[in-house]
Amino acid sequence: MYNGKNGNIGYFLKPIGSKMEFIDRCLLGYLFSILVLLILVGPLVLFSPMAGFIKPNPVLSGDIKVSFLITKEISNTTMHKYLTG
Repeated sequence: MYNGKNGNIGYFLKPIGSKMEFIDRCLLGYLFSILVLLILVGPLVLFSPMAGFIKPNPVLSGDIKVSFLITKEISNTTMHKYLTG
């Protein structure tokens, strides 16, 4: 807190309730708003097709198959024991 107060000494010398200068309003208001918008919207534009360097995804559909390969043979008595508990 002490370091922040020393860095903003001009802000603390300003009388309470006095109007800010036009350049201060622009720098603190408009530029901060633009910065926040760039942080929020920038990644959306960067990773979307609007970026220009990203090719459209040609994949339209896909299928997946899962199969199991069992190499150990289980006898009927062992299987019955597993199924009945």
